[in-house]
Amino acid sequence: MTELRKKYYHEVLDIHTRKISRLISRHEDVDEHIINISSYKLSFFQKLVLCRGLNFAIPKNVSSIDVKASFEKAYWKLEPRLPEEFRDLAASTLRSVALNYIHRKGPKPPQTLLKGIHQLKRREEIVVTKPDKGSGVVVLDKDEYLRAATKDQLFTFNGRLYEQIDGVAMGSPLGPLLANALMCSIEETLEREGKMPTYYKRFVDDTLTIMPNKASADNFLDILNQCYSSIKFTMEPESNSMLPFLPGTQLLNKRTHVETKVYVKPTNTDLLLHYKSHVDDRYKRGLLKTMLDRASRLSSNWRYFSEECDRLKSVFSRLKYPDNLVNSTISRFVAAKVSDQPVSLPAVSDRSDPIRVVLPYKDQASTDIVRAQLKDLSHRIQTTLQPVFVSQKIGRDLKLREAKPPILNQQCLVYKFQCDLCDAGYVGFTRRHLHQRIEEHKNSSSSIGKNFRDKHFLTPEDLGKNFSTLMKCTNI
Repeated sequence: MTELRKKYYHEVLDIHTRKISRLISRHEDVDEHIINISSYKLSFFQKLVLCRGLNFAIPKNVSSIDVKASFEKAYWKLEPRLPEEFRDLAASTLRSVALNYIHRKGPKPPQTLLKGIHQLKRREEIVVTKPDKGSGVVVLDKDEYLRAATKDQLFTFNGRLYEQIDGVAMGSPLGPLLANALMCSIEETLEREGKMPTYYKRFVDDTLTIMPNKASADNFLDILNQCYSSIKFTMEPESNSMLPFLPGTQLLNKRTHVETKVYVKPTNTDLLLHYKSHVDDRYKRGLLKTMLDRASRLSSNWRYFSEECDRLKSVFSRLKYPDNLVNSTISRFVAAKVSDQPVSLPAVSDRSDPIRVVLPYKDQASTDIVRAQLKDLSHRIQTTLQPVFVSQKIGRDLKLREAKPPILNQQCLVYKFQCDLCDAGYVGFTRRHLHQRIEEHKNSSSSIGKNFRDKHFLTPEDLGKNFSTLMKCTNI
C-alpha cells in the first residue's frame, strides 16, 4: 500500500511539474543562460534557479544569531568613539533595533527553488560555475572542472562554449600586472630603437594607434610579434569608420573628429541583477542609474545616448523590471542632464568613517525601518551608523568549498557562550584566538566567571564546550 501511495504521489507531482513548467516557459526561457556540458540532466526547476544567474538571491530564513552578532560587532566598533554619556543610549537603542528586526516576519522561502538548490548541492559529481568571459552559468563534471581550473579556461561566444588553451586565466589578479609589465618592457625597447608610432595610447594590453596607411599598421604589427615568440599580437583596424576600444566603448571616425558610443560585445548576455532577486531595492535602482550614467559618459551626443536608452529598456524588460520604474528613472536622469544639475553626492562631514552594520536582508519594509532607526540614532549620538543589507546569492550555496582546519576559524570572530547549568548567555567579539579569550573569561572580573562563582559557587574549568562561533570577521 505504501509503495502504491508513493508511486501515485510521484505521478501527480510529475503532472503538476509539467503543467507549471509549461506556464513559466511561456514567459521565461530557462535554457537561455545555462550551458550544461556535464553528464547530469538538469530538471526544470533546477534550470529555473540557474537561468537568472549565480548572483540571483532568493528569500532565506534570517538567523537571529546572525543579527545579534552583527549588532554586537557594530557596537564593539562604536563604543570607543562615543562619549560616556552616549554609550547607554547607543547600546539600548541598538538592542531594541536588533530585537525588532528579529521579530519581524519576512517572506517565506520558495520551497520549489530551495529544493532545486539542495538537489544541486547534493550532486557531488558536478560543479556549477560561470564562464571566464561573458556571463551565464556553466555546469560541468567535477573531474573536468578540476582539469579546466588548472589548465584550460572556458568562455562563451555566440551561445557556444570555447576553451582557452594559452595565456593567463581571465580574472586572475596577476593578469593585468603581468600584461602591463610585459608591455612596458616592449615599449621601452621600441622607444630606444625609434620604432614607436607618433600617436600611441595604451590601457593595460589594449593599444590605440593612428597610422598613415594599412601598410604602416601591418609593419608595426610585425615588429610587435617579433618581440616575443610565444606571444602573438593581433590588430583590429577600423571597419566602416568604427572601432571598439576599451570595455564598452566604440570609436567613430568622423574625419574631422572622433565620436564615441556604447559598444556591446558579442559575448555580452545582459545578465544583470534580476528584478525578482531578493535584495534591497536600492541596489536595483542603483543599477539602473549606474547603467544610465555609463551610457551618458560613453555617448558623445544625445542620439547615441537615446539609442543606448532604448537598448537598456529592452534589457531591463527581460530582467522583469517594471516599465514605469525604468521609464521614470530615465526621465529623471535626462531632466537632470538637460537642466545641468550637479550629481548629488553624500555630504562631506568632519566625522570619522561611518560604522557599518551588516545585516542579512529580510524584506524591504524591515529594511526601511532599520535604516530610519539607525539614521535617527546617528543624529542623537553624532556618529554615523550605516546599515548594509546583504542577501545570500545562489552562487554561494553552490560554490565548491574546501574544508579548513577548525583552528583557522578561531580568530577575529563573534562568539557565543551558553551556560550549561542555567539559561545565562553571553555574546562577545575578539580579535585574538578564541582560546585566549576563554581563559580570560575564567577570571572573576569577567561576567562569565562571575556567573559561575556567584550563582553556581563553582570555579570555571573546561569552558570550551560552552562556546560557539557566530560569525567570522575580516577587515576590522
